[in-house]
Amino acid sequence: PICLGAVPSVTDAETHDRVMAAVSALPQVTASALMAVVGERVDVAGLAMSGPGLRDTTRLAGSAATWMTDGLAHNAREVADAIDALITELRAVRDHLETPEQVASLFARAQTWRRALTAPRS
Repeated sequence: PICLGAVPSVTDAETHDRVMAAVSALPQVTASALMAVVGERVDVAGLAMSGPGLRDTTRLAGSAATWMTDGLAHNAREVADAIDALITELRAVRDHLETPEQVASLFARAQTWRRALTAPRS
């Protein structure tokens, strides 16, 4: 047998839809939107000046989104809620760019969740 590393999880449909909107659809939409905005703002010459951060952050933008579009349509309410939460965070950063401690708060919260994401799982 092939070991894929997946761990089955039993949950109700509502929780599944909320979680998948946040951990699958939102990253895909975010990476795609970010890549579209960056590319259209800086063109190919500007992209040549980018580093690995942009490549890492937008990796999902390179995937064929045909499988995702149906998923977005079937889970539109939860995906919209996740996008709204992201927009709220982005607006807060935009509104406090000149207040370093406000922006630092987002980075600290994000680092805490990133550590949880990358922590070894038992």
